[in-house]
Amino acid sequence: GYELGSKDSNNYMKFSARLQSRFDGTYLDDSETYTKKYQFRRARVKFDGFTISPKLVYKIEYDLVNSQMLDAVVKWNFAGNFHLWVGQTKLPGNRERVISSQKLQFVDRSLLNSKFTIDRDKGVQLRHSFNMGDMLFREALSISKGEGRKYNGENLGNDYTGRIELLPF
Repeated sequence: GYELGSKDSNNYMKFSARLQSRFDGTYLDDSETYTKKYQFRRARVKFDGFTISPKLVYKIEYDLVNSQMLDAVVKWNFAGNFHLWVGQTKLPGNRERVISSQKLQFVDRSLLNSKFTIDRDKGVQLRHSFNMGDMLFREALSISKGEGRKYNGENLGNDYTGRIELLPF
């Protein structure tokens, strides 16, 4: 990406963009019929950085293909390894979901992923991590609106999500 920073190191911003294309070519059953489809699966622009202090970080990510805001979140490192996130971003509960599509080996996630996640949502998250010897512990709790980013006007109640990770290696 393209990086900008102030001389006093109180402000920093990185702009990046990525494009993911997909080609599907298929022979239909036992016939000689061949179909092909080419599409842009993802086209994203992202701004992230900090202002005032490196402990106050922001991230904005926009999807150009579907014309929608994906992330608009502020992350505050208020004490030690404690971080408070406020805004719309991925919920911490689904491990497959929190991995960026940029890092996936294949173009899509599993078919079950869409059934067990509301993807991104607006709310607050509290995150913490610590080491015990060589083992890393990470905890994340969130309270969000429970509507996901495709809100249809129906109030379904809040979503409460948590995750604990133990990483021994």
